Amino acid sequence: MKGLRRVKSSRINQLFFDLGLAVLLVGLSIFLHQSKVLQQWDNLIYDFESSLIKVPVDDNIVIVAIDDNSLQKLGRWPWSRAVHARFLDQLTKTDVAAIGFDILFMEPDLLKPNDDKQLLEAIKRNGRVVLPVLTNIEEDSIVNTKTLEHIMDAAILSHVNMVFDDQGVIRQFDLNIMLNNGEMLPSMAIALYRKTVGDSKALKFEKENRIFVAFSNPPGQFQVVSYADVLLDAKVRQRLKGKVVLVGVTAPGLGASLATPGARESRLMSGVEFHANALNVLYTEAVIVPLKWPGYWLISLLLIVIPVLTYRLCKLGMTLVLTLGFLVLTCISSFLLLSVFQLWFAPLSTLLCLILSYPLWSLRKLKQLNLSLFKEHENASAILKAIEESVIVTNKKGEVEYMNPAAEKMFACTLSEVKSSPFSELYDIIEQDEQTFVGSKALANNDKETSVEVQLIKNRYDEEYAVRFSSQLVYEESGLLDGTVFALSDLTEINNISRQNAFTAAHDALTGLPNRSLLQGLMEQAIKNATRESMGFAVLFIDLDGFKKINDAMGHTSGDFLLQEVANRLSNWARDSDTISRWGGDEFIIMLDKMGSSSDVSYVVEKIKYSLSQPYTLNNQQVFVTPSIGISLFPDDGEDVNILLEKADAAMYNVKESGRNNFCFYSQSLETEAKERLLLETELRQALKNNEFEVFFQPQVSLSSSRMSGMEALIRWKHSKKGILSPDQFIFLAEESGLIVPMGQWIVKEVCQQLKLWKDKELPLIKIAINISARQFAQKDLVSMIIEEIELHNIDGNLLQLEITESMIIQDINLVVEVMEELKAVGVSIAIDDFGTGYSSFEYLKKLPIDKLKIDKSFIANVTNNLDDASIVQAVIAMAHNMNMEVIAEGVETEEQVKFLLKNKCDYAQGYLFSKPLSVEKVEAFIKKFTPVEKA
Repeated sequence: MKGLRRVKSSRINQLFFDLGLAVLLVGLSIFLHQSKVLQQWDNLIYDFESSLIKVPVDDNIVIVAIDDNSLQKLGRWPWSRAVHARFLDQLTKTDVAAIGFDILFMEPDLLKPNDDKQLLEAIKRNGRVVLPVLTNIEEDSIVNTKTLEHIMDAAILSHVNMVFDDQGVIRQFDLNIMLNNGEMLPSMAIALYRKTVGDSKALKFEKENRIFVAFSNPPGQFQVVSYADVLLDAKVRQRLKGKVVLVGVTAPGLGASLATPGARESRLMSGVEFHANALNVLYTEAVIVPLKWPGYWLISLLLIVIPVLTYRLCKLGMTLVLTLGFLVLTCISSFLLLSVFQLWFAPLSTLLCLILSYPLWSLRKLKQLNLSLFKEHENASAILKAIEESVIVTNKKGEVEYMNPAAEKMFACTLSEVKSSPFSELYDIIEQDEQTFVGSKALANNDKETSVEVQLIKNRYDEEYAVRFSSQLVYEESGLLDGTVFALSDLTEINNISRQNAFTAAHDALTGLPNRSLLQGLMEQAIKNATRESMGFAVLFIDLDGFKKINDAMGHTSGDFLLQEVANRLSNWARDSDTISRWGGDEFIIMLDKMGSSSDVSYVVEKIKYSLSQPYTLNNQQVFVTPSIGISLFPDDGEDVNILLEKADAAMYNVKESGRNNFCFYSQSLETEAKERLLLETELRQALKNNEFEVFFQPQVSLSSSRMSGMEALIRWKHSKKGILSPDQFIFLAEESGLIVPMGQWIVKEVCQQLKLWKDKELPLIKIAINISARQFAQKDLVSMIIEEIELHNIDGNLLQLEITESMIIQDINLVVEVMEELKAVGVSIAIDDFGTGYSSFEYLKKLPIDKLKIDKSFIANVTNNLDDASIVQAVIAMAHNMNMEVIAEGVETEEQVKFLLKNKCDYAQGYLFSKPLSVEKVEAFIKKFTPVEKA
């Protein structure tokens, strides 16, 4: 009986042990799964299983790639938003199903605000555009960094968040994210899915917020067409009819490069292709979601409890076979759930617990075996916690006992060379006073916790590595320290990228000089140092004179090269303590540290001015720019960064207004002038609203008949306090502020209205020339505005002549020809103003429908006593006549000049010799006095 009781008790104890062991292993499995300790290896299993499942590719998904072909055809990225607007309109006409942009439109285009408006209107016309917005985590909540407000109202907004694992590989994405304002923001894939399929069907997928992307094939599976081909080729667009179009950057170095399970061994995947894969799984209903907690618990319970409770029913030799069978069954279950039910069951924690179940169950019967395996178990446990890439094992003295091949490569030595040597002798720590290895503290403190630290090190060949050290101490059965296992991850490439990103964020991309952000930080530090050391420094604000003309005439590439050369010249003489920064455009800031006096500053500035004024060679042509330099001094002119910059800027503007190519120290009078300038600009805006302007007319005379042949319209400002102001007192402000466009429209309207009044009075009608600014000429509604005014006032278009400058011709020759031909079609003639002072070539003149050349007054002034000017005028007249153009000389003030022009067969003249600019009342008398040669 006692024996039976002992057997029964033993069986009960065994049963309780089995149940306890099963519960312990199930709990451990769930803990490992929830803590994601094994997620890295589970991901590898998922990659293998998902690679066995082929997901069909929906042929309605097309990627429009911003690739090298597009960049060659459409120019350097980023493009004008007008290009995207035109692209959208083309796809709207093609009737694509929906359009998703993997491009951010975050900031308004301050230089071309009309482009933003075009993009908005194109989005509205389409109605099926999905745009991404950035999301950031702020105070444990997600906020939306929104795109342009007006574009947001027209487009469907989505997020482009992707779920990266610890190795930077993407397998999942969120269908929706909840913002801190309660707004639910869909992913780009779900937004496109809703737009094309509808909300009712989308609910099937939205039960899960985070899903896996089953990558059907490696990168390159979807139909891809070039952005430029879609924009320029109607046949390519026609193939997109009814398709879902995803637009994104694929050109190397511009767009995102993502690692995915299918891309790591072939090539990285672009962001737009990832969204295509995400949308594809929605369309093909190949959505894979993680197994829910109850299901995972139940499967783990069955797979772990059954073998543990069955062990005691099997012979000892069969328990291992049973364990292997359930290991296989676990793998099969994971694969069947994934392939049949599209549920991901991460098996590794269950597999690990099954593996542990065999020795743990045998523990009761094999205590002696357990004692022999204890040390191995401790080593395996420590390695499992610390392993990364390179592995090094040391004894309790810190001497190397083992190195894997990756560690041998990193430290440039073999295990046989360094075995029993102190590990600390294999490397040097960079940028630290104490060369203390992360593990040495743990050894000294007998610390049982894992220690992790990132260090910059160099091996004995001075090869530098950024590494993450992980260490785990290993103990003997008695509890005494036995050694340490070190795992080292090579972060060198990531560290280099981080350094490069930090440099890029703080430096100008074109010149490599510090940008505004870095400059302000350096200036703040300089102020602290100068205050502490009772020293001063100078701030130089440099603007390049004439840069815009060179940039317009020779192109932005040449302009960029010129800016780089300027940066090089500035850097050649700079001291280590000085700071040179590109402020923006053609403006540079220099901070001269520890300058004792203004005379010292003047000496340095003279060197800068001389250096920058030397000729530059662009496209085998010598060009010249000169600097205008404004100077402020710390602490005399201020003790704040912004104040010092503002005062240096004010001094620079004074140089600009005083003739340029010079330098000027800030003074209180400059601030007064700046305020007056600001006041004048405010008054100019108000004057335009209050109609305080008046058109004056300066007659133009036919030299052959001495009769009036036309007039030039000139604007005057009837200032309430300063009286009549000529254009040279306010036109520069109108150009800078953009008011020149509405001002130019007002002049056209006034001239047309005056011609109508003269027509009603039956006065002889004279052709009137109107100056058109570069900004106004670039307006797309220029031609329609002029035609509208001509028709509104019922006048002949032949009565108008537009005067443009040579710099306008160079900017876009094709656009200029198109606009001129449209104007010529309604009778408006074209004249080139100030001819000979710009950069145009005769080759351009042959292509343009120009009627008249206007010789600049700078050549006429000395034509009778300067052989060079006389030769230039003669050449221009002969060239113009050979090209069937008429010539008018402006600024004629003497009879000798008239005789010279008559002798060289100049057609017309304009200047004070004949008449000053006249008001409307006086010019009417002038018209009545002279019978014009040309009538409308």
